[in-house]
Amino acid sequence: MPIRRVTRDDGTLQVELFDDAGVTVPEVAAFLRHLAARDYSPNTLIAYAHDLQHFWRFLASAGLTWERLKPPYG
Repeated sequence: MPIRRVTRDDGTLQVELFDDAGVTVPEVAAFLRHLAARDYSPNTLIAYAHDLQHFWRFLASAGLTWERLKPPYG
């Protein structure tokens, strides 16, 4: 699950997490775009990307998906 960092022409940083098939993880991409739009620092974006990379690896190793991860009811 690689993380790609791209500095755009306007100087802003775009950070993306890719799954093992090379496809952007849409939930992570949306969250990182949200942080970037709120002017979070580049270091914060990269740190969150790495944390989410570890989380997504955990989900995969546990046989879970983002949609199936929910708190227990009752």
